[in-house]
Amino acid sequence: MDKKQQGIEWKIGISIIVVLISIVLITKRFVYFRPNSIMFAVDETYKVLKQSHLHGLISDPSCIDKVVLICNSNKGNLTHSSEIMKNMNALGYRVCTFDYSGFGKSGGIPSEQRLYDDASYMVAFLRQTYQPDQIIVYGHGLGCIVATYVARRYSIPTVILVSPFPSIASILTNPLKYVQFFFQDFKILDYLQGYNGRSLLIHSKNDEIISYNSITNLIQYVTNHIPTVGSHQMTEVPWESVRRFIEEK
Repeated sequence: MDKKQQGIEWKIGISIIVVLISIVLITKRFVYFRPNSIMFAVDETYKVLKQSHLHGLISDPSCIDKVVLICNSNKGNLTHSSEIMKNMNALGYRVCTFDYSGFGKSGGIPSEQRLYDDASYMVAFLRQTYQPDQIIVYGHGLGCIVATYVARRYSIPTVILVSPFPSIASILTNPLKYVQFFFQDFKILDYLQGYNGRSLLIHSKNDEIISYNSITNLIQYVTNHIPTVGSHQMTEVPWESVRRFIEEK
């Protein structure tokens, strides 16, 4: 093979690599993270939080002895979790939620580590008032991985996981499933394994985004598991079962 032919093959190879890297970066930026600027109305009992670059909400009254920190999914913004907020309030808990970096009214650019750092910042804020055993971390979708990360790191003894991603690679579809090795982000088992607290997993058998079969290997690592129904965004959460789980000792 002459040098000219070798040079052409090298250029083709490099071009393919550049294209693959570009696809991966674009996918991670615009598929992993899908913020929405449309803000819905929330209950007037919520106060606005501004912590560094983060925007959040926390409910009154402050005298409630337990608080739920909501880690949202990779879509929308904090107001899209208004139903979760309302139901947790109805169960008698104070609620705190926030927009990840680059979502809603929060500044910055989202990434895996940035999401973990954002949630850590909110835990530090809540720890000014609450002990770890007074904090419940609630995650939905991608937020389950964020919730498990902070629950394990900060020894928060109760975490609730609704419609969790096992990992990004596990839910890739054609043609991306053929390059799964590029998508080694957001692995929930990295944090669920070795977590010493109590965990409740709720997942719909009708979930059209994250199939029920894809999460069966997580069941052995959680304290309780409740199969339910509904779509990914409209999973029917058995709220009274959630309350009982939180109050169990």
